[in-house]
Amino acid sequence: MSALRKHHALEPAQHNRLLQRLLRECPSLEPWLVHHDGAAGSELYREAAAISEFCFPTHSSLACIVVRPHGGEAAVVQTVGNEGMLGLPAWLGIPRSPDKVVQWTSGTVIRVPVRAFKDALEHNQHAHHVLNGYAMYRLRLSALACLCIAHHSMQQRLCRWLLTSMDRSGFSEVILTQAMLAHMIHARRQSVTEVMAKLQRAGVISQGRNRIQVLDRNKLESFSCGCYQTASASYDRLVLKAV
Repeated sequence: MSALRKHHALEPAQHNRLLQRLLRECPSLEPWLVHHDGAAGSELYREAAAISEFCFPTHSSLACIVVRPHGGEAAVVQTVGNEGMLGLPAWLGIPRSPDKVVQWTSGTVIRVPVRAFKDALEHNQHAHHVLNGYAMYRLRLSALACLCIAHHSMQQRLCRWLLTSMDRSGFSEVILTQAMLAHMIHARRQSVTEVMAKLQRAGVISQGRNRIQVLDRNKLESFSCGCYQTASASYDRLVLKAV
């Protein structure tokens, strides 16, 4: 069973960058923060169901947005970690989740009731700028994903995803199976295995059971595509430096 823990401050090791930015603008949010320890596979939002809470993944968790086209197979279209929040449609005035959202890895998610969140931010113009900037960032990510799949190699996409995972966790080690990684970047598992072996031979990573250790971040960045730098710059401009 998942555990719930009420918190009045964010622990540095379990931060969410967006939430920390919002707390600087709106400290009155603190009493409403609830830490929820969830297992991998937990459903955070059900498609078409009402959104009652905003969820902020911490360094220890990763969530994914799952879309199932009519008559087709479900696919992960976007992941959200400690850079963002889930339940964005409710902030934009859409009360029900358009998609299913699942906790991809076990860990802590910070939850805030929608009504309390909106009340706390109602008259805070700076907090509104931050959240609107985050919404723009998410749209930018979707556009970059389409560009990346169309124009960049699977190796570049894989390296970009590893870099993003490091940023979200704050660690050089990523806990992830190759099957999960293949699913994330929309590639065949065999192709992922081949690229991972190449990166290991080049001294960029080392692999263990369900773990990938990044040994040379600079070299990993050189193997990635420009989408990584573009996304990072967009987040800094639209979210962290929003005024």
